Amino acid sequence: MKLQQNGMTQQQMRQVCVLTTVSAGLLALWRTVLTPTAFDEPLPYGIVLGVTGVLLAVLLTLCALNSTPPITAGGRTARVSAAGAAVAGATMLITSVVTAREWLTLGIMPYPSKASASGLDAFFVCLLIIAGLAGGAFFLLLAVNWWRRGVCTRRFMPLLALAPVLWSWVRLIRYITSHVSSLGLYRNLYDLGTIVFEALFFVVFARYVSGVAEKPSRFFFGISLCTGLLCTISAVTQVGLLLAQDRAAFETCALVTAPDFGVALLAFAIAFAQGYGIPCEEETFEQPEKSVDEENSDGDGAEYLISDQWFAVYDPEDE
Repeated sequence: MKLQQNGMTQQQMRQVCVLTTVSAGLLALWRTVLTPTAFDEPLPYGIVLGVTGVLLAVLLTLCALNSTPPITAGGRTARVSAAGAAVAGATMLITSVVTAREWLTLGIMPYPSKASASGLDAFFVCLLIIAGLAGGAFFLLLAVNWWRRGVCTRRFMPLLALAPVLWSWVRLIRYITSHVSSLGLYRNLYDLGTIVFEALFFVVFARYVSGVAEKPSRFFFGISLCTGLLCTISAVTQVGLLLAQDRAAFETCALVTAPDFGVALLAFAIAFAQGYGIPCEEETFEQPEKSVDEENSDGDGAEYLISDQWFAVYDPEDE
């Protein structure tokens, strides 16, 4: 079934999701093996970077040529997304608490840290902690709403949705201002790209949650897959190098933190939910129990998953 004219079929979207997931695992293994020798033999490691860049370009091109992907209305796909949001929120919240404790009690700043911290560094770390706490609370609240009712109340949620955006951009600013040398940038180039795509993902995700746009971005599906791909590669590589006890190689992925594992799950969950979920046109005609007025009369201002403007509601009285 065609979702939109000139767009990918849902079966094609599922195939893209599966192929991207498999590619993430293979590239993570490839990078783990080649990272220890990356500076002695840069060509093989550069090939890994090139293959990853081509894959990212293909995913974004598919979304640019594709029509707007479907947004799922609930059910099991909403609960999968809720699980991803819960993991992302919990890891972001716990990491922020640990960072605050280490900084305030031990004077240890999160990576990348300088030998002599300035007032500007302290300001960014403080902003990172606050944004991380707010972002973790946002994802946990969102997960509860999605899991219980498959809906999300607006109220203050759009404001909280900006917290992960701020959190990712502060991480990016801290890294760029700390590593001014080309060597530092090259060593963490993979994970720098991960943070950039995380920031883009949080931006489109915030627009999706708050419903500020007339329709969701056609790049939402592709950016979700790109973010899940890069976060998975970085996270799996970090675990592999940690088990190998190669400190020099491990420092090339020191930018990765626990929330990146959660973001990988959330991004893939959102992408798979759009590929495997029931399109709004099908679900509304199969379950025509309530009209828009009946839904809004429930009293809590709730809406389907994110915003009811994405769904064509079927009203039997129109016949």
